[in-house]
Amino acid sequence: MLYTYEAKDAEGQTIKGSVEAHDERTAASRVRELGYYPMRFSTPTSYVKSTSSAAEQARSVESEIPYWQPRPHYKLAEKLGRTFVYPLYTGVGARDLAAYYREMSALLNSGVTAEHAALVVLEHTNLPVLRRAVGWIRETVLAGGKISEAMSEFPYLFTEIQVEMIKAGEMTGNIGSMMSTLSEYLEQELEVRQAIKRETFYPKFTLFMVLPLTSAADYILKGPKAYFNEAFMPMIYVGLIVLAIYMFCRYAFRFKPFRYAYDTVKAFLPTFGWTVRLMAFSKFTRALSALYTAGVFIPTALSISGRVCGNQFIRSNVDTVVSSVKAGEKISTGMRKTRQFPPLMVSMLETAEESGNMSELLDKVTQYYDSEAKMRLHTTCITLGILATVVVGIIVGIKVVEFYSGYFNALLSM
Repeated sequence: MLYTYEAKDAEGQTIKGSVEAHDERTAASRVRELGYYPMRFSTPTSYVKSTSSAAEQARSVESEIPYWQPRPHYKLAEKLGRTFVYPLYTGVGARDLAAYYREMSALLNSGVTAEHAALVVLEHTNLPVLRRAVGWIRETVLAGGKISEAMSEFPYLFTEIQVEMIKAGEMTGNIGSMMSTLSEYLEQELEVRQAIKRETFYPKFTLFMVLPLTSAADYILKGPKAYFNEAFMPMIYVGLIVLAIYMFCRYAFRFKPFRYAYDTVKAFLPTFGWTVRLMAFSKFTRALSALYTAGVFIPTALSISGRVCGNQFIRSNVDTVVSSVKAGEKISTGMRKTRQFPPLMVSMLETAEESGNMSELLDKVTQYYDSEAKMRLHTTCITLGILATVVVGIIVGIKVVEFYSGYFNALLSM
């Protein structure tokens, strides 16, 4: 059977042609033997019709709507979800995305076309938001579009760095390797998040249990109702207040002045400010290393890395560096002018620029700041644990004073 294909050569140029094969997988293998990277295939219409079963042809109009596309009566719910729910929660974590990129990379590197790889991934994915995204990616590729174009339709799921790295892979015809790099990047991000959760568990647990434990005497002396009012009602009020502040901040962060002010204050807090900046520098260098290795234009790589570092104050300084680089200056020179980047980072980047070994030294900078951020985070969490213990001690002291004051007042009144 004759298959018409579209592929990329080693220089990233689009190549079109046709090969004879009995199935799509064999056709992809033959295209790879020609030295090209297969992107998509088209099959004869008569073949598609002949392979369609009677049951498939008899489906209703409603069931023919792809599962990634919302049903007509769900469109309002989908719109509300995109506006209010998905920016806060999609049900798709970094681990899920890393697994998605890992599977897509393995399939693409084995010679499977992009639309067929997406179809295989859909069979193993149970997450609704990810299924819609992957389904849309497949339909876009089948229509002659690019994977990166489809991904940009889901900004709440695929971040800017992911879209840009896929764009770079499409330009170079090396999208399979790029997805593998993205998987590694997300796994590193996940490791950092797990470290934060692990290190902050003790302070959070201590503060959470302080009221139930210190109010245990009320259960014995005053009964369950008084114990509930003393121990859990304040926790419920505080929880609601924290949730309201969290929701407000998530939506207020869309406004740059608010986010800039918040991140600036956070970056210069006593004791904790340097930890915040180290975490931001760690994300910045990790993203810059991944984008530079992917072949993204340096000013673009810097700009995207600044946007994904998680701190608007650091991002504004990165934007200043981008302007300097566009004006013809070195990255290290622009960083030194801002006076906000660590001297060690500036020195190592200056060495990389002079030696021409940018990729390797960026990896070393990333490893250094990852380890430095984790160590600083550990130290900060120990400090938080001590502060939590002090708070518990103060609350226990207040409870003891209240108990004995009431006890002696009762004795004196007898």
